[in-house]
Amino acid sequence: MAPFSTVGASSKPGAIQVGCVVQSRAVAHRVDAEALDAALARSRHLKCLLLAYVGFCMNQITLAVACAPRYTTVQRLARWLLASCKLMDADTLSSTQYALATMLGVSRGQLNRAASELQRRGVVQVGRGGLTVLNATGLREIACSCDTGAQAMTR
Repeated sequence: MAPFSTVGASSKPGAIQVGCVVQSRAVAHRVDAEALDAALARSRHLKCLLLAYVGFCMNQITLAVACAPRYTTVQRLARWLLASCKLMDADTLSSTQYALATMLGVSRGQLNRAASELQRRGVVQVGRGGLTVLNATGLREIACSCDTGAQAMTR
C-alpha cells in the first residue's frame, strides 16, 4: 500500500497554486477546500496530523537542499532510491530519466552516469523506464549520510 501524502493549494484569494506529478500508481481523493477547512475547525487531531505532515515535508526539503552541495550524484541517487523503495514498499521503481534528474537537480547525463556507477557496483539494475534495487545493504553503504536523517523522520 502506498503511503499517505497530500498535495494542495489554498482556496484563499492570492494563494500560491501547487502542482503535482505522480511518479507511481496511487489512489487519489479530492477534498473540497471548504470541507477541509470545516473538518480542521472541528478536529484538533486532524489539524495536528496535517501540521506534522507539513513539518515532515519541510524537513525533507531542507535535507535535499543541504545534501546537494555536500555529496556526489551517486550518493544522492542511492539515498533517493532507498527512501523511495521504503515508501513504496517495492524494489523496482518506475521513473523516467528526466523525472529522476529533475528530482536530484542534475542533468540527464549526470543521472545516467550515477545510475551506471550504481549498476557497475552491483547494487541496482538499470532498465528501460526504471531501476531495481538488487542490494539494499550495499546501496546504504554508498548513500550519503542524509539517508540516516530521512529514516529517523519516517519512524
